Amino acid sequence: MNAVSQGFAESVDMSASARSADKVWWRGFLANRGTLLTDLGLQPSTPDEVVVAQAYRRWGAELQAHLLGEYALAIWDPAADSLLLTHDALGVVPVFYAVRGHTIYFGTHLSLLVRLMPGTDLDDSYVAEFLSRGECLGERTIYRGIRRLGVGRTLRYAASGGAELQTWSLGEIPELRYRDPRDYEERFRQLVRSAVRTAVDGRAWSELSGGLDSSTIACVSHDLGVQDFATISVVYPASATSDEMSWIRIIQAEKRIRGYLIDGDKHRPLSMLPDRSVEEPSRLHLTWPIFTEYENLLRDHGVEVLLSGFGGDQVLFAETDYPIHVADDVRRLRLVSAVRQVARWSPTAGERSLTHRVLSCAALPAWNYLRGNAIRYQYTRSDPQPSPWLSPGLPRHDDAVRAPTPRMPTVRGQAYYEQIWRMACSAGQSWGHNTTAARWRYPLLYRPLVEFMYALPPQQQVAPGRDRLLQRRALTGILPEEIRARRTKSGPAQAIYQGLRANRDVYQLLTDRPLLAQRGYVDQAAWRAAVQAAQFGVVRSSAAFEAAVSLELWLRQREKQL
Repeated sequence: MNAVSQGFAESVDMSASARSADKVWWRGFLANRGTLLTDLGLQPSTPDEVVVAQAYRRWGAELQAHLLGEYALAIWDPAADSLLLTHDALGVVPVFYAVRGHTIYFGTHLSLLVRLMPGTDLDDSYVAEFLSRGECLGERTIYRGIRRLGVGRTLRYAASGGAELQTWSLGEIPELRYRDPRDYEERFRQLVRSAVRTAVDGRAWSELSGGLDSSTIACVSHDLGVQDFATISVVYPASATSDEMSWIRIIQAEKRIRGYLIDGDKHRPLSMLPDRSVEEPSRLHLTWPIFTEYENLLRDHGVEVLLSGFGGDQVLFAETDYPIHVADDVRRLRLVSAVRQVARWSPTAGERSLTHRVLSCAALPAWNYLRGNAIRYQYTRSDPQPSPWLSPGLPRHDDAVRAPTPRMPTVRGQAYYEQIWRMACSAGQSWGHNTTAARWRYPLLYRPLVEFMYALPPQQQVAPGRDRLLQRRALTGILPEEIRARRTKSGPAQAIYQGLRANRDVYQLLTDRPLLAQRGYVDQAAWRAAVQAAQFGVVRSSAAFEAAVSLELWLRQREKQL
């Protein structure tokens, strides 16, 4: 099974005569299927397509708020002579759409839409932001005129035109207050167990990298007694800064979980290029050899569901190290309180004065919030300098990125929402790239868990010098103690650059008349120098460099030059 067979794409000519029957396009799974069957009076054997059709009849355009899981959905409603497009509220499964004349095109995969829409050009503004930042977090896509349906959004389209509706929003979730702090821990455990349990239908494995999130999924799956359970891990024995084997062994030894390993040094990044279409430029272009091993391993063992800890960093407050909630005091002009709160936070290495901390941790987020700009969560980290290889002819994009809609009622809530937005774009991209027979699922993106974490009081979210407060407390006795207390995490960057140095064919491909230069995206001489330096791990911005490499390979694949 490949990604295309897991998705759908279609077009509807709204000027044509009215259609006599309703039609449902559906991909994904329902985490609250049992509840829906009861609420809608349906039998256990009812197919998902019928369940969601009945849900639409009950709730109309608001059905997104009632369906839990990871899914994409399109419904043609002959009574209203309109089309409804929606997906899971977090956008884990993407929905794309475009309008040409009286025809609306929609689907789960960009490649499928482009086949339906000949002559689709690239969006140079998207490319400029992608190459500058290493990502493009918005509703635009790499193809001009094709949009990604946003977080919590539903599109209703009729002959008279279309409108995107906000059918779910974190901002509507009230702050949660328990009398006993232990109740937060118990509720967290309940939600994580429910997230894992509802994601398993068929033989299930999970990824295990040694970090807190993948370890959480693996240990909870083990405690739930998931049958025929095993883990799959990528290790880098020859890459000191990338290998996680010692942490993986802790989980396997304590929980006695069967694990399978993929040698990332043997299947080195860039040692094999994609042999079939990849939806968008992404890291998958670099790590294709490892992904191929994933496919082979899962297929050989008949694995139907692969659980991933993706999204945990954003959902569980791993990517903040400062008191973002103080920005709301600044916004309300409670300046003395703001200064006192910031002073209580221990300054991290490299920070300057208390004044600097107040400005960067509270005043600047409050200012961006009031201006309608993105909050930008991590102020203690310096922004990467512009990549020297970018062409001066690239379209300019504002440094002050507009915040995604809808606006949250607080700066703290807005910062969290933007993290979820960032995660949703990446998750949707990952879902579209999935070419394995197994269905990838993301339990830490379970909507009730996300809503719960958003609703926590700030003291349960972050604290000076500590991250993942609730996750670490709640999983005492579930995670091995060494993992629960872990505060480091390795990445595959060293292995990627070693792969570039070892594969001269790829090096030649990137530097010999690159399509990036021919299209005016990069300066060829500066780009060649950057690739030469990257072989030895010298990169100004790894995210921007990997984005450029993936775009070059994606363009060559698109032009049938691979």
